[in-house]
Amino acid sequence: MARPLFALRLGLAIALAARIAPAVSAQEVDAWLARTPEAGAYLSIRTELDGLAARARAGLSTDAPLAARLVEAASKGVSPERLVESLSSETDSLLACAGLLRARGLIPSSRASAGVFFTQVDIAFRAGLGLDDFQAAIDSSIASKGRNPSALDRSLVVLSTVAALPLDESSRIALITALAACALPDQKLPSLRVSLIDLLANNLSPAESVKTIVQSLKAEAPDMTPAHVPSGGPAPPQSQPHQQPPASGKQSPPGQGHGSPPPNSAGKRR
Repeated sequence: MARPLFALRLGLAIALAARIAPAVSAQEVDAWLARTPEAGAYLSIRTELDGLAARARAGLSTDAPLAARLVEAASKGVSPERLVESLSSETDSLLACAGLLRARGLIPSSRASAGVFFTQVDIAFRAGLGLDDFQAAIDSSIASKGRNPSALDRSLVVLSTVAALPLDESSRIALITALAACALPDQKLPSLRVSLIDLLANNLSPAESVKTIVQSLKAEAPDMTPAHVPSGGPAPPQSQPHQQPPASGKQSPPGQGHGSPPPNSAGKRR
């Protein structure tokens, strides 16, 4: 029970971080270092930060994800050495994502939208997702939404829905693919996270829990909310009403079905 509750709480934290990402993504590294009092703690790694910011601007069109991380690191008192190590790894991952998008002819439409997009991808990666998860989300979103900005929006919702769930890799990829491709609108996808956590709390394995969610999505219920997803596993198939096969030979005329008396039989004289 502890792990699903932890996943739910962490998921809420991810959602909150994703919501505030657009606010901090307007700050870029140079501006933050120049104007923020807390920046003094990171002047010792200024050369490294400048190099990472240059790489990000060249590959992502923005260094906003790094600026967002600086804001967070300063608020938490992260050491400069630890921060630059983390930022280097995260920048490599985001550049790989950008390359994957370019290969598919799908990139954020502006510098501002790139800042929001890659900042939120970085949040999802720090919650345990990786490039394979990102690729699955992007490819399935493109298949569902087309090669346009709505596919990027869809992929972000899917990644934030799945991030930090206690799933093995194959179950996670299956869930990402199903969420991205399903007919549900973006705003309804996060509710399925709660449903999955509930299934895990009822002692279903990750694979069984994901299978239940995927089967529910394939049913394409028009109002898929947690109430519509079974909490104890897949529902048993409903029995169909028994239909009696038609009688062989001639069909009975109207009024002479099985068990009906022949016409005039009641008043027939012997």
